[in-house]
Amino acid sequence: MGFSASQARSCKQKKFKFDKLRFLQSSKQSAAEKRSKNANLKQVIASFGRGGSKF
Repeated sequence: MGFSASQARSCKQKKFKFDKLRFLQSSKQSAAEKRSKNANLKQVIASFGRGGSKF
């Protein structure tokens, strides 16, 4: 293959770091999405609570 053991190890470590970074970013994104969804839901519930049955 032409790969030494140390090269393979460093390659794996780089991939692991990259996967970890990507996972952290995606989890942050999903958390932000959940927050915005919850905020929208609260607004809807609040508008219903004021007796604004528009639907």
